[in-house]
Amino acid sequence: MKAVRKSKQKETDDNVYLRMPLDRVKQDALAGVSLARQMWRARDPDAAGRMLGFVIEPNQQKPRQKEQKTGNRE
Repeated sequence: MKAVRKSKQKETDDNVYLRMPLDRVKQDALAGVSLARQMWRARDPDAAGRMLGFVIEPNQQKPRQKEQKTGNRE
């Protein structure tokens, strides 16, 4: 478990988008660069959520409601 955390930390430390201005990170994220999207979400989660869509964690999902059958359908 600790090895996974260390590798994730190293991956984040090696990310060049940590050292770039936020405007450049935003441009690359909107162009589809996944590392830029990750760093933009980490550095400015509200703005990234509005532009890219908010991330819903599995524990935050609401269970789907079953469809109720109403009326006669042909």
